[in-house]
This record gives sequence, C-alpha cells and structure tokens, in this order.
Amino acid sequence: MAVKNFQLGFSSTGKLIYMKIDAQSQGRMQEPRYIKEPIYLLWEEYLAEWKKTAPSGVSNLFQEANYAWAFNNGEVAMFNGAITGIVISVTLAFVILLIATRNYIISFFAILAVGCICSNVVGLMVLLGWQMGVSESIAMVIIIGFSVDYVVHLAAHYVHSAKKTRLERASESIRDMGISIFSGAITTFGSSIFLYTCQVKFFVKFATIMASTVVLSLIYAFLFFLALAHALGPEYNQGSITHCLRNCK
Repeated sequence: MAVKNFQLGFSSTGKLIYMKIDAQSQGRMQEPRYIKEPIYLLWEEYLAEWKKTAPSGVSNLFQEANYAWAFNNGEVAMFNGAITGIVISVTLAFVILLIATRNYIISFFAILAVGCICSNVVGLMVLLGWQMGVSESIAMVIIIGFSVDYVVHLAAHYVHSAKKTRLERASESIRDMGISIFSGAITTFGSSIFLYTCQVKFFVKFATIMASTVVLSLIYAFLFFLALAHALGPEYNQGSITHCLRNCK
C-alpha cells in the first residue's frame, strides 16, 4: 500500500471532524472482478482490525466508493442479469421451437445446438479477456436469437417434410433450406464486418460477437444438428406432439 495523500478536517472551533487517507494498492480498475474483489475484501479486513483498537472518535472508518468498487458491484448485477436473460431466452426459444416443429425430439436437438453455440461464443469472450460489461451482458442474450435462426429453419423443414425416414428428411432439409440459410449467413456476417470500422469499442465487440455467432451457427446447424437428425432424428410420427394428443384423445 502506498499512501498518496493525508487530510484532516477541522471545524471553526478547532474540533477534528474527519480524517481522509488516499492510498493506492495493487490492481487496476480495468481488471476483472475476480481480481478486484479480493483486494476490496482485504481492505475491509484491514478496516475491521483498525476499528477494534482505534479510539472512539476515529473508529467510524469506511472505504470511500470509487469507480473500481462501484463497477465491481455493477459487474455482479450485469452477470446476474445476463444469466436471467439467458434462462428466459432459452426457455422461450424452446417453446417457439415446439410451436414451430410440434415435435419435442427435434426441438430438443435444436435447443441443444443453440446451447452449444452460446457456450462457444461465451468461451470466446473469455479467451479474449473481456470483462462482464454492458456490451457483454447484452450480447449474451442477443446471441441466442442469432444462433436459433438457422437451426429452426432446418428443424421446421425436417418435421414438415412428406418423407418418412430420418435420412430422407434430413437430406431434404439441407437440400431445400441450405442455400437460403447460407445466403442469410453471408449477409449477416458481411454486415458485421462494417462495424469493425467504428471507433466506439462497443460496436467493435458486437461485430466480433455477430461474426463468431454466425460462423458457429452455420457449423452447428449443418454439422452438429443435421448429424443428430441423420442418426437419431424422429421417423414417421415419433416425437410428434399432435400425434400424442390425438392418441390421448
């Protein structure tokens, strides 16, 4: 710890009102929460020990809120908000998949692919050393919408196909929807490239998130999801919610 400044405040009668000590410890404000939080807790322990032996007049010690500690709490709030948003978005995406496909097996395959895409994008954010800020918390929710787009087209075409076997349905899905999905991915990826010319860091980060999500969505849609559909996809009326309801009726 390096003491940078020391101040005493007196009233007009000469009574001591406050004492302020400016000090600099290890760590930087730009570092992530898991590095800054232990430093904050060490200061709290130091103050607690001081209060035990300090005279009553100077025992009311506290850390003045600075940007580092304030943003530390903000990171916690953003992280909790991002997790809540992801849970809500994934739940709604699964419900929409059920409505679009009316088949719980293919919907499970699709949401599994979406989960893999999202986890890969978040892993990329960690590898790049990004902190949990505003852009990251927003992006963690938005990537679900990007990632579900391509898979849901293949899933819907799979279940609405007139074919009966999984091999025929999966082949028809990639044949009829592949070029449209790939063309849409090119336009989305191309639009993200222009964001790299922005000066604001938020847009540059968002461009990276968009581009990586599009690439991963194509990989998981064409390779992972279609591989599951070829190997384990429902045949005939397997997994059909409509068929199950008719049998129950």
